[in-house]
Amino acid sequence: INAYIIPLLYSFSIKGHIAQVLVTPTYGHMTGSVDIDNQLEYGNISVPAGTEVEFIDKSGLFDPSVWLRVGLLNAPALNIIDFSKLEPKFQLYGLAGFTAPLGEYDQSRRVNLGANRWAFRLATPMVIPLNKDKQHLASWEITPNIYFYTHNNDPFTGDIKTQTPLFVLLQHLSKYFTPKFWGSVDLGYQYGGRSQIDDLPKGDLINQLAGGVSLGYSIAGPFKIQGSYGRIWFNDENGHMFRLLLTMAIPSKSDREILKGNK
Repeated sequence: INAYIIPLLYSFSIKGHIAQVLVTPTYGHMTGSVDIDNQLEYGNISVPAGTEVEFIDKSGLFDPSVWLRVGLLNAPALNIIDFSKLEPKFQLYGLAGFTAPLGEYDQSRRVNLGANRWAFRLATPMVIPLNKDKQHLASWEITPNIYFYTHNNDPFTGDIKTQTPLFVLLQHLSKYFTPKFWGSVDLGYQYGGRSQIDDLPKGDLINQLAGGVSLGYSIAGPFKIQGSYGRIWFNDENGHMFRLLLTMAIPSKSDREILKGNK
């Protein structure tokens, strides 16, 4: 899967607490094939053993996500000057979001870009500072998540496809080596998410651990770049992930005026 995402993040204040809305429209390409070990009737075609069958090669829109994060503890909404003076403290947030079934979906396909069902996310992100040095800040970010799914009423086979809730625990241990250069060790664990079609046998339980590393650098002004690598461990299907991220932060009008006044 190659996914191209242009996330849009907007920050504002709710009763003095920082609040953020993130929208992630996604376009991408998915391809996949399977090696046939035994004779297979694939549609109207008899496929002999030892044949590689391509089951998807598709580009288009994936399901987009939207979430709202609100600061609950030690996460005030501050202007850019006051934020730079904020002492590192334990921070707690509340997060709620959803993924909408707007991606491309075709019931005749076994694998699709969209899931044809809604997904809902609840999380409690938290940040634990490990030192007080703002120039070389180290922190531990922990985000417990739980995802809930509605039914897919038009699966590839059968009448209804269901999926049990999925628990996801994300952790990042990060450190600034210089004011512009930072790195992190990333760890994620997933449990649950067992799918079932009608009264057929249930699918496999998701129980997997993933880990990786990230490096980031502030190029100039509002621009930052980040590269990440991750993979699934202790699992027969060890997937790999590479990600390159370019971030541009645009200060608010009031922050721009404050910066002009401090020159």
